[in-house]
Amino acid sequence: MSTHPTYPDLFELAKTSFHSLIQEFAAYGLAADPQMALQRATGALCYYNLQDGQIYLWLPSLDTPMEELKTRMLASLLGCPDLDEFFHFYRLFIPYLIAHELGHAFRHCYGLFSANLWHEEQVANQLATAVIKHRLPPAEKTFVVGVLRRALQGPAAQVEPARLAVLSYHNVLDALNVIGQIDDADREILHVLQKLVSLSAEDLLHSHNPRTASVPAHLAQRGATIAAINAEYAANYLQYTYCHIGWLYLELTSRTTRFVDEFARVHLNRQVPLLPPTHIPERTQRPTAYEHPWAGSAMASKKISRNEYQRLWKRQILTLCCQAGSLRPCRRSSECSQNAIPRSPPGWSKLWRASGG
Repeated sequence: MSTHPTYPDLFELAKTSFHSLIQEFAAYGLAADPQMALQRATGALCYYNLQDGQIYLWLPSLDTPMEELKTRMLASLLGCPDLDEFFHFYRLFIPYLIAHELGHAFRHCYGLFSANLWHEEQVANQLATAVIKHRLPPAEKTFVVGVLRRALQGPAAQVEPARLAVLSYHNVLDALNVIGQIDDADREILHVLQKLVSLSAEDLLHSHNPRTASVPAHLAQRGATIAAINAEYAANYLQYTYCHIGWLYLELTSRTTRFVDEFARVHLNRQVPLLPPTHIPERTQRPTAYEHPWAGSAMASKKISRNEYQRLWKRQILTLCCQAGSLRPCRRSSECSQNAIPRSPPGWSKLWRASGG
């Protein structure tokens, strides 16, 4: 009778990560369906069910012969030399999987989930990357990227076309930059041009530009590649897995940074108030003597008004310091009005002149 090493129950870890992400996204105003829960998937895929609104997560296990077969098959596909490395990788991978499926759930909840499955996968990947990329310690990030890079080499010869993940990645400039087809300077130049002239990255890369002459001509296959992914989707398990491995590798190694509020704004059409609203009390008294220059210059010049406002702010700080006892009161306090500026102790005059007062 064969025995297997004992591995922790990943489903308990997944449930903890699920509830943590739900609370985190709620802080950004992204409320998930309270009926949604994490369920165990019977197949070897993780997915969000559009019919019942539940997230189904497959986790590696050695409990049954069939689960052990699926676990060893995926470990072999990733090129892991043993199950210890595979389980360690998958443990780090769980928050990404859950955040990815929550991205689908949010899109579906807000009525934005489209029939373009390739696009929905790219959108969900951006939310998942915003969660995992900031949190992986450098050593663990290096480990995950190493596993993904090695995993891309195995099935690369069995998928068509060549560099399938690069051609189908949503950000062409980042993908070509990661694989070394364009350097950082070219990426920045093309990114700026893309915004200035309102052209797609593909149009800029196909232009007769000597700086992008090294870009392969098979970039023209991008449209057909995306159409093939939409047509086959998860039915082609090898292609589906290879694409997700490649997309995650490009997300983790690219120079682009993702944020949850960006996902909410761009892909859910929701503005996320990250800062509390500022309450400005209504003025009930006339401007003081030293507020007149700022108030009077507001209509004439924004620059002058800004300078006067800075001077006003500094004087207010000095007044508050005097009231708190930090500064010595003015000797002529009986003769001064309430708007007079108190005399500062030695050393404050140099600080005041250095600050522009």
